[in-house]
Amino acid sequence: SADAPVLVIPEGRLPSAFPGPVLVGWNGGSEALRAVRAEMPLLKASGSVQIVVVDPPRLPVEQAQPGVSLSQMLDRHGIEATLTELGADGHSVSDVLFQQVSVSGGGPLVAGAYGPSSFREANLCGATRDRMSRASVPILMTH
Repeated sequence: SADAPVLVIPEGRLPSAFPGPVLVGWNGGSEALRAVRAEMPLLKASGSVQIVVVDPPRLPVEQAQPGVSLSQMLDRHGIEATLTELGADGHSVSDVLFQQVSVSGGGPLVAGAYGPSSFREANLCGATRDRMSRASVPILMTH
């Protein structure tokens, strides 16, 4: 089992200015962090990184809100990123992320791929399967 990033490109959807602006779908999980670490060269080359947290939990004021630590980590690597919190409002997380990708310029989406050991057998879990089946932009994922 190799821990290697995967680039999923929907047929005919490679942007002409790849990578362009990059959107990071952030949930604070180890899969998302692994994806960000694997894609650091892409993030550095993009010139525009937006971290998107969908339906973040509300934490006490003294605790850092989701995405803040990631933004600080990227800053230490010379990557300027903006942090955006969005509500799902009854939509799937994938819908919200793809809508935001469209609004922000249509660049690739960096996200963690979640799945138990059966991931290797192509039985992807809900959010990952949903993202891949309805992708309108390249998705960079790491499991």
